[in-house]
Amino acid sequence: MSYTHIVPQERVLIESYCLEKKSLSYIAAQLKRSKSTIHYELKRCKPYNALQAQLDYDAKRENCGSRRTVDQKDVDYILSKLKLGWSPESIVGRYRKMHKKSFPISVSSIYRYAALGLFKLSQKLLIRKGRK
Repeated sequence: MSYTHIVPQERVLIESYCLEKKSLSYIAAQLKRSKSTIHYELKRCKPYNALQAQLDYDAKRENCGSRRTVDQKDVDYILSKLKLGWSPESIVGRYRKMHKKSFPISVSSIYRYAALGLFKLSQKLLIRKGRK
């Protein structure tokens, strides 16, 4: 059986069952969830509050995942070359040729970071290889 996250409507039900002093087993049976899932959810905040639990869930969800690992000197190098009209492919290729090692950021990551606004520059500067 695969796990699905508890949705806000279920949190409201959990809160109402808690106010009615229903047992953990009863709540789990009503929501068709395991007792341990309900137990972990109730530990999220004491006394249990559906809104506070959802805010806690959202905050933890936002902070999960890997972090960007881009040094400022790499960003400055990329920006300087983009302003000279280089494509991300050219930047990575020339760096490899000159330094005899791979560039710390892949070409696709340069495009992705630019789309996210990390470089704060015009999309027109991001020419693709082979385009004139």
